[in-house]
Amino acid sequence: MIKTGYILFIAEPGGEFQDADGNTVLIPKVSSEWIECNLNVMRKEYKMFVDGQYKQVKYACYVDLSKLRSLTFELTDIHEIQLKDLMEIDLGQYQIQSLEYLNLAKSIKILVSDD
Repeated sequence: MIKTGYILFIAEPGGEFQDADGNTVLIPKVSSEWIECNLNVMRKEYKMFVDGQYKQVKYACYVDLSKLRSLTFELTDIHEIQLKDLMEIDLGQYQIQSLEYLNLAKSIKILVSDD
């Protein structure tokens, strides 16, 4: 896989716990380290139907499954990502619209759109 950017996974593990005073505290968001990825800007008209609306897909990210072994949380807990290009310029934070396993390529494909 050709490295063209970096991805940071932001997970919401969910759940809650009670502090010493008995107050309910939500578990905060957790983020991964920056991971190399193949980042593609979607230049063609590529729309997804999400929450009753069509949204234009902005980026497609491909991440090698071997790079995900360092994650301390499950992929099902990931709802947002942050992206950087190869020059490490911040491209923003996005909600994941689609996450697909590519078995033959041993990678995952993530599609994000502008909200």
